[in-house]
Amino acid sequence: MARAPLSPAQAPVPYLMACRDEEQERPPAIHTMNGPTAAGINYADGVLQCPDPVRFQGKPVPLILAWTGEEPPAPAPPRETDIRSIDGVRWETWTGKPQGEPLWTVHHPARQLELMDSRTRCLVGGGPAHRTRSGLLWLLPTDPTQADPRSTTAIRTANPPLCLRHAHQAQRHCRRLAVECLVLVVPEVEIVAVRGTVHRPGADPRWEELDLDHPDLEFMVGQQLVAELRNPVVLRELPPLTSPNRKGNESPSDQSSAPAVLAKQVTAACSEVSS
Repeated sequence: MARAPLSPAQAPVPYLMACRDEEQERPPAIHTMNGPTAAGINYADGVLQCPDPVRFQGKPVPLILAWTGEEPPAPAPPRETDIRSIDGVRWETWTGKPQGEPLWTVHHPARQLELMDSRTRCLVGGGPAHRTRSGLLWLLPTDPTQADPRSTTAIRTANPPLCLRHAHQAQRHCRRLAVECLVLVVPEVEIVAVRGTVHRPGADPRWEELDLDHPDLEFMVGQQLVAELRNPVVLRELPPLTSPNRKGNESPSDQSSAPAVLAKQVTAACSEVSS
C-alpha cells in the first residue's frame, strides 16, 4: 500500500528510520520510466495531485525545509542509541515543531531523508513527483564547480525531484532557481552517499560526503541523503502548465488532458536535446 504524503507536523521522524537491530534493504536503483514506482504506484504519463505546502507570508514553504521552531542537537559524535537510517547511518534528530519562520536554506534532516529515500516524492508538497515516459523531473540550481550536465552521465544531488506545478512555483519564488537552473528529466536514480558531520577519533569534526560503502560512515552523523541522477536529459525550460486550445490560445489544462499533453512536451524536448 502506498504511503500517504505527510505534512511537516505529521512527519517529525521519517518512516524509513530503522532501529539498530532491524534489517531493511533499499533497491540499489530505480528506473523512473515506464512501470510502477518504488512505492508501487503506476502513474507513467500521469500527473497525480501533489498536496499544497503551508505558506509563510504568502510564499509556499517546501516540506523539506526546517523551521525556527525546530532545534538541532548539540554537536556530538554518533552514539549507539542514535536512530539510524536504512543504511545503518546514525541520523541527526531535531526536536521541536515546524513552526515560527522557515529556514529557507536549511533542509530538515529527517524530512530530507524521507523524501529523498523514496526518490519519487516532490520536495515541496511531498506528493508524487512529475513523471513521464522519459523519467522524473528535477530542478537544480546551476553549479559552476560541476561539469557541464550535457556532457556527463551522472549528477549528484541532495534535492529530491518535484511535481511540475511546484517546479513552476519554485522557479518563481527561489532566487537561485529564478536566475538560472537546470531542468532535468532523469530515467534512473540511485542513493549513493550521505552528507553529514564526521567525528573521526582524534580529529576535529568535518562536514563531508561519504559513499555508502565508505568505512568512516560509522563516525558520521548524517544530515542529507545523496542521490545519483543517471543519464539525465537537460531541457531548455520547464514544460508549461497550460495547453493550447482549438483557437491556438493558452488555456488551463484539464485533469484528463494534462497528463498526455505534458508527457508529449517533455518527450519531444528530450528527443530534441538528445539528437
